[in-house]
Amino acid sequence: MPRISITDSFLEALAELDPADAKRVALFLNKLVHAPQAASLRPEIVHDAADRAVRSFKVTHDLRAIARVGDEGTALLFVARHDRAYAWARGRCIDCHPDTGELVLRPAPGAPDAQTAGERRLKVTPCSTTSDLCRLLAEYGIEHGLAP
Repeated sequence: MPRISITDSFLEALAELDPADAKRVALFLNKLVHAPQAASLRPEIVHDAADRAVRSFKVTHDLRAIARVGDEGTALLFVARHDRAYAWARGRCIDCHPDTGELVLRPAPGAPDAQTAGERRLKVTPCSTTSDLCRLLAEYGIEHGLAP
């Protein structure tokens, strides 16, 4: 079963959404944790993204979750309305640090903020149960409506 992880950058973006959208994202996350192979969860390629491992998941008609999908699993990176999420994905690359194995977020070459934005090491938390998900969302003060 593919491993699902949630980064601090995803949780920060989720905390900025209105409560109704945050609950919709929580339901998506719960489904992703329990049924990652479901047809409705098929990730799409983000065309024009500098990083070919970046994918988009459709949360609702207009909400998108951006993730890095690889053999090691899926790391959720960002969530927002469609256009903002895709712009975010096109403007960043995600690498594994060669020494520590940590995920590192970098501006994509030629991205508008490439000169001002530096690299950021992401805090990655594995999430394999609803209880893990509830605990993680609670740490960020995100109301989710899921039962642990």
